[in-house]
Amino acid sequence: MNVFDLKILEFLHQNKDSYISGQQLAKELGVSRTAIWKHINNLRDVGYQIESSSKKGYQLISCPENLIAEEVRRGLNCQEIGREILVFPVLDSTNIKAKELGRKGYPDGTVIIAEEQNNGKGRMGRDWYSPGRTGLWFSILLRPEIPPIRAPFLTIIASIAVVKAIKRIDTGIKPEIKWPNDILIQGKKVCGILSELSADLGKIKYTVVGIGINVNQKNFPTGLLDKASSLKKHTGYRIDRTVLMRSVLEFFERGYQQLELQEYNRILDEWKSYLKIVGREVFVYNGSEKVEGKVIGISSQGELILQDKNGTNHYFWAGDVSLRKR
Repeated sequence: MNVFDLKILEFLHQNKDSYISGQQLAKELGVSRTAIWKHINNLRDVGYQIESSSKKGYQLISCPENLIAEEVRRGLNCQEIGREILVFPVLDSTNIKAKELGRKGYPDGTVIIAEEQNNGKGRMGRDWYSPGRTGLWFSILLRPEIPPIRAPFLTIIASIAVVKAIKRIDTGIKPEIKWPNDILIQGKKVCGILSELSADLGKIKYTVVGIGINVNQKNFPTGLLDKASSLKKHTGYRIDRTVLMRSVLEFFERGYQQLELQEYNRILDEWKSYLKIVGREVFVYNGSEKVEGKVIGISSQGELILQDKNGTNHYFWAGDVSLRKR
């Protein structure tokens, strides 16, 4: 959208409950009424439903279902996150694009969104099912002033942000975090997070936090039916993805500010409140390693502490966790 499209859109939003005349728009913007009509049609082309009346003027009826950077930014209560928002119809992976932009010097807080991913990845290189216009597939490019050893906290604040955003849209849902980076509802995965780091000589150059949320999917491939779900399946209604996107970014920024203030214990305490794994008997798979034992806590660095049957404690930064059958 060009600058006049955006200005007209702003007027329409400000007068959403009434009509605004073409003459008034033309006067406000210093263009002809014919030009106003052209820009109105530009907005319609990208999915805005705008009613027109020769006597009353124009009224915004509804916004597009597809994600539009300007709509995500509208009302976004953030100072750092979302300074720049880029939306792409299709990407191989938002993380791949974010790393490319990171190397090019894009600023801290840049958000990269894809309506569809062809090669989305989760942890350990697993494919991430991300069909078009159903979920939120996005990455946040960050340049935090923290030591690389604290980088795992970015995944932690992202998981907290997603949980709180989900609870904001429907307080009846009780999401929980499966260590270290999955969000579950009633045991099924609705969100995965993949953070990647570029550092040099003990200093972070940039990091990328990729987040995939199953929002409005009705169906999943056969292999995922027992493992994955969507927010729509739990709420029973279609979720406004733009509203959810704003919420995630706002909660993420709050956590990011805490991280910059080195409030690590405060972050961990909140994270632990959504973890339901402490005290459980589990298997942890980390590459070719498989360790069985009881989760006795989370370290000050965010590591999972597992005590095996011999009383030896094992510390894990990452891995797959499976509950032992009772």
